[in-house]
Amino acid sequence: MTSIAVMVSRYLPRRAYNQLQDAYFWLRSLPYLGRTRECPCCGWHLRHFKAVRGAHSVRVLPACPRCHATERHRWLWHYLAAQTDLLTAPTRLLHFAPEFCFYRRFQHMPHIHVVGTDLVDHRRINMRQDIMQLAFADDQFDAIICSHVLEHVPDDRRALAELFRVLKPGGWAALNVPVRMNQPTYENPAILTPAEREQHFGQSDHVRWYGYDFVDRVQAAGFVVTVEHTRDLSPDVIERYGLEPDAVMFFCTRPGAN
Repeated sequence: MTSIAVMVSRYLPRRAYNQLQDAYFWLRSLPYLGRTRECPCCGWHLRHFKAVRGAHSVRVLPACPRCHATERHRWLWHYLAAQTDLLTAPTRLLHFAPEFCFYRRFQHMPHIHVVGTDLVDHRRINMRQDIMQLAFADDQFDAIICSHVLEHVPDDRRALAELFRVLKPGGWAALNVPVRMNQPTYENPAILTPAEREQHFGQSDHVRWYGYDFVDRVQAAGFVVTVEHTRDLSPDVIERYGLEPDAVMFFCTRPGAN
């Protein structure tokens, strides 16, 4: 976000700021209009996705010019829409570090009661929370979205235990992380500086690189874990939605019935 946008966001009411932002993104996306690609997060049809480089990304990402959804956002939304009742059933959702593309969709879905939380204040959260020590009673949420958060957390096992505690029996959690499935998890508490963390973990604010044993960590907290792969999708879906052909997703459930 530019400094001008930050300044505007501080002084405009939320509704006015959202309307202004929507108008800007709509105008920005017009040159991309087409029929060969589609963003499942916002429904925008386009010729191709916008090439952007994220603040910490080492590669160019194909993002939706309308809602900012990148590959991982588009796949998560496509999966949740196809495999869960999130878009149709009354749901109490705990959403960590809410992504812009999801936040705006949820605003127009009154059947979803979203509790957005992060360590820092911003417009997309309801409250600040430490994922390692959540201020919620047990069994409070039907669903949790915690995407690309745990790699920032010093004690991820404690965080996973907290997520399990606040999720209702029978509920689900999308717990996605950057992962190298051909290696074990790599972490070293002696690596402290941003430069060292970028060198060892791929980003200056990461504290580990997850590997194939991420599943074991999540299962140790009590979850049942299903590992989903984009390679199981049809080539047409991968191309139309602009997905990575070899990405993985961790869909987790808490045993029991609602």
